[in-house]
Amino acid sequence: MVEPWIDAFWQLYAPGPIAVGFATIAMAGFLRGFVGFGNSILIVIVFSLLYGPVFAVPFAALASLPPTIQLLPTTIRKADKRFVLPFAFAVFAAAPFGVVVLISVDANLVKIVIALIVLAMVFLIYCKWQPTRNLRTSGLGLIGVAAGLANGVAGAGGMIVATAAMARRGKPAQQRANTIGGITAVGLCNFPPFLYYGLFSREIVLLSVIMVPVYLAGTWVGARLFERGGGRHYRNAVLCVLAAVALISLVLSFRDFIRF
Repeated sequence: MVEPWIDAFWQLYAPGPIAVGFATIAMAGFLRGFVGFGNSILIVIVFSLLYGPVFAVPFAALASLPPTIQLLPTTIRKADKRFVLPFAFAVFAAAPFGVVVLISVDANLVKIVIALIVLAMVFLIYCKWQPTRNLRTSGLGLIGVAAGLANGVAGAGGMIVATAAMARRGKPAQQRANTIGGITAVGLCNFPPFLYYGLFSREIVLLSVIMVPVYLAGTWVGARLFERGGGRHYRNAVLCVLAAVALISLVLSFRDFIRF
């Protein structure tokens, strides 16, 4: 007799969903390599439609681990540790509470609030607004808490990290490294609670292994494009990705909230 989890796993290989899945992973890898973020929430949005949010959020975390390691050397060299470290500590403290929200309540209202905040920040950055001074450790810590909660609930922590990194003074290479560094902390902090709650099912692990080569290839292409002159377009690319992801998240979350 075939085990039920094997039947469930093979259902993932219907031609339509698997094609959409691979295309999503390739685009997610490119976003990860070029702008440094947007990959997780893209995966969460698409895979939530295919398989549900409790599958999509841990899948996005697990599949994104190899690309995170792939970009780590560049991140360590170029990131501002005064930005990344306060983020990291706060994110690790807050993420478990976001996972509790994910598995216990409807998170659509939280997603709507996150998307609206990000859209407001995108507008301010587009208008070339910047804080009069860079945030201190306490301010970065508070933003890190918000990123940890958002990522645990909806895989949306990367949007908050990228918004904060763009509002900080610096060259595109450092802004990108700060974004990747903050998102690395956001991604890693989810593993303990996901393991504790048993969210890494065998289907998720197997599908992650299968799709990782495409993810790594997309990340490599995105990183190479950035290094070969793409940096001069970095600001506009980040704002476009942030606005697009936030709008899509807002529409889908509002739809699901109304249905609920």
